[in-house]
Amino acid sequence: MMRSSLSLWGHTRMVRFHILSLYLMSGATAEEYSEHEERKALAACLTNVLMAHEAATLRGCDEPAAEAEMRAYTLLLRVREADGPAVQTQLRAASRNPQVRGSAWMKKAIEVRALVKQGLSISLLRVLKHSDVPYLMACLVHRQINVVRTATLEALCVAYPTKVPADFPLCHMQIVLGNDSAADSKRFCQAHDLQVGSIEQLHAGSQKKASDCWQWLEKSPWQASQSCVDEVEAVQLVKGAIQACTKVIAPSREDWIDAKRSDVQFSDIVANGMSTNDSLCNLNISRDEVVPSSCDTDSGEEV
Repeated sequence: MMRSSLSLWGHTRMVRFHILSLYLMSGATAEEYSEHEERKALAACLTNVLMAHEAATLRGCDEPAAEAEMRAYTLLLRVREADGPAVQTQLRAASRNPQVRGSAWMKKAIEVRALVKQGLSISLLRVLKHSDVPYLMACLVHRQINVVRTATLEALCVAYPTKVPADFPLCHMQIVLGNDSAADSKRFCQAHDLQVGSIEQLHAGSQKKASDCWQWLEKSPWQASQSCVDEVEAVQLVKGAIQACTKVIAPSREDWIDAKRSDVQFSDIVANGMSTNDSLCNLNISRDEVVPSSCDTDSGEEV
């Protein structure tokens, strides 16, 4: 079991490094990179660092800010799991320390976890894009964004079509899916075997006009602009289409996540966690600052 501040220092940075790798290697082929192995390594590092925090707490040398960050990552790494024993263990462990339980890290992780499990893409993206969500937290949740987008598409395909497919404005779909551009939304929908195009293309051979399709836009909660209506690009929603699609849409890097990093060096992110919110403080110690203390060792143990 890890005892020293130096070990805690190292494992904390290893956790951040693995989270960075999961995001930066998005889109890599199976020959270039194994997400499964990366996630296993991250889980192992998190287990080790949390054991170290628990040992430090027993010795009266706890660091609640750093522990809260690591426990938040553990909850988000298991975000697709049911709230079973593993998740309950993390919540109980966090509850032992009021500073960890009430931290901004834990509150934000629990909020994001709930949105992912509910499949609410608009709400999830709104929360993740806010400045109080740190870069590394967004990187870790990034792998779940396309899963939530697929669930949103499935819900739309169930909700809108009746006997015939329903036309859904592409500009609205971009808002619903939280893509950086309408072109990204178009590619995502087409990857799920949904037809995207103009009304004339979608209804070739019929007398259907754009004005017949968009009458409901005036009552739409997204209030489409006139330019959006004039462009008349739509996604044709078909009931059952998403269930029939077996493709897994690989995630790609998102502009809004990259914007959170700005010009900060990756080495600084690994060292400090790069929290943009003072309430999400991190374990900011350099290697030179780690010195043996009464909290570092048991009797007779060397550092």
